[in-house]
Amino acid sequence: MKALLNWRYYVLMVVGMIAVIGTFSVPIDDQPFGAWLLALIIPKIIGFGAWYLIFRMCDYWDARGLIPEMSKTMQEEDDTWE
Repeated sequence: MKALLNWRYYVLMVVGMIAVIGTFSVPIDDQPFGAWLLALIIPKIIGFGAWYLIFRMCDYWDARGLIPEMSKTMQEEDDTWE
């Protein structure tokens, strides 16, 4: 229940949706090549930038102990692979 009240998880979820949509989006085909290429590259830059932002936010909040549930889950996953 405590995890549901932590606003940081909702921020990560929204930025994650932006990252997925930006990374996997494809422009429509009936555009000139230059416009199509621009419509392909800009969402990829936004998507990969959002992935990097997620990484930085998780790293920052984890170091300060502000996302304990996620830290615990990541630690359990690390222990499983060892």
